[in-house]
Amino acid sequence: MLAPERPGLEHQWAICVFDDLIDFAPNSAPKYQQHFLQPMMHYLSDVNPGVRQAAAYGVGALATKFPGSNSTYLEFCKNCIPNLVNVINDPDSREIENMSATENCISAISK
Repeated sequence: MLAPERPGLEHQWAICVFDDLIDFAPNSAPKYQQHFLQPMMHYLSDVNPGVRQAAAYGVGALATKFPGSNSTYLEFCKNCIPNLVNVINDPDSREIENMSATENCISAISK
């Protein structure tokens, strides 16, 4: 579902599954990280705002569930910051269809 040729809605759903894994079963997240880390970072730049929203939510969830300087995901979250900032600074970021993605990016940076 995360393959580039799949439709955006499938990308969104797949990322949401991993978001829920991070939120509700964080101890299991490291077991599946090879499946979600790279796609999560990649899809922060997706044309579909729902996909961007889900990816940004996941970055924020990782920062919240795995806090601290010794976090397994610290470098990943830091590496996502430029993509998050790009979404926030996009000229259309305040358009209604992009608001949730923009807000999740702002939230992820603050975490």
